[in-house]
Amino acid sequence: MTQVHNDIPIPRKTIPNRSRWKFPYATMNVGDSFFQPCPTKSRRGSISTHTSETARNLGRRFVTRSCWVKPGKADGDWVAAEKGEKGAVAGVGVWRTE
Repeated sequence: MTQVHNDIPIPRKTIPNRSRWKFPYATMNVGDSFFQPCPTKSRRGSISTHTSETARNLGRRFVTRSCWVKPGKADGDWVAAEKGEKGAVAGVGVWRTE
């Protein structure tokens, strides 16, 4: 049987080491955005959940949207595209709003 204790304090919540984050949340200013290619709907949902948790830890607000883009003229540049458009890539766009 599990014992119940009443004298153990709750540990402080820790913020993960920001240098290990895959996404640039900590360096984003209001109005900044990034696109993460994701072929599956479940992966897009995972990024949205991760973004919500990170926003809460940082005390900032982000918006995520499923979107389609295609490579732009500059290397690493993306241009908005329509679903099903030739060369379009599915993924998640993340915008910092506050």
